[in-house]
Amino acid sequence: MTNPVFQTLSAPPVEASTDAALLASQLGVPVPLIIAVATVLFLLARYVVIAGGALGFITIFAPRIISKRIQKIPFTLEQYRREFGYSLLSILVFGALAFVVSSVDGGLFDFSMPANAAEWLWTVIAVPVALLLHDFYFYWMHRAAHVPGIYEVVHKVHHLSTNPSPLASFAFHPLEAILESAGFLLVVAILPMSLPSFIAFSFLAFVFNVAGHLGYEFFPVRLLSRNPMRWINSATSHNTHHRKFRVNFGLYTLIWDRLFGTIDPKFDLEVSRLAR
Repeated sequence: MTNPVFQTLSAPPVEASTDAALLASQLGVPVPLIIAVATVLFLLARYVVIAGGALGFITIFAPRIISKRIQKIPFTLEQYRREFGYSLLSILVFGALAFVVSSVDGGLFDFSMPANAAEWLWTVIAVPVALLLHDFYFYWMHRAAHVPGIYEVVHKVHHLSTNPSPLASFAFHPLEAILESAGFLLVVAILPMSLPSFIAFSFLAFVFNVAGHLGYEFFPVRLLSRNPMRWINSATSHNTHHRKFRVNFGLYTLIWDRLFGTIDPKFDLEVSRLAR
């Protein structure tokens, strides 16, 4: 008997772009342009709410959470402007890529709603699978971005913040923004996903991104070197990457760093000392 999960997932998806097509016909503009504009507006709104909200929180409550600050170096207005400017540029690049992808294959972003128990089961499973696949891609892309000659062109912009704020979550050079999008699109292209799993995946991806750039550690430090947190990328571990450059390359996890020997050799010892 055919596995019902894969049987139902192989069915044609519900056309999620119907509303975009209708709006495009009413306005007399191409559907890909509607998708691109919607992408930019959505990503900008999410960036302002989540990254901006995180920055607002740590700014307002700074005196009360000073003990959780990872570095003593303060954020600066110039840093905020640079991080926001590059993040805005990245969002525009994401919008342009949405235009290109929807022009070539308008069905890539069409997602179906789960119709039965098997599809709902896969909807739940697909989220951690997508995060793990994306994390694996990001790890190797990130390591490649640190290769001399590539780093100066592609990744240096992001590392201008050695003590990043939440606004740095999208602060990429346009070339890096394309590479970041490539990983996301690859996961969406190869992994069957329902609409709820896609929404959850994209939401968690950005939340992890912002959390890694908080500059503050809200998890109990004593847990960072213990299971299961020693396998999860925390604000502390990613902040270490921004300080030391050649360690802790993971996005969501430290699995690949620990497996391939790029974890900061002093990381576990340092967080253990901080916990005392």
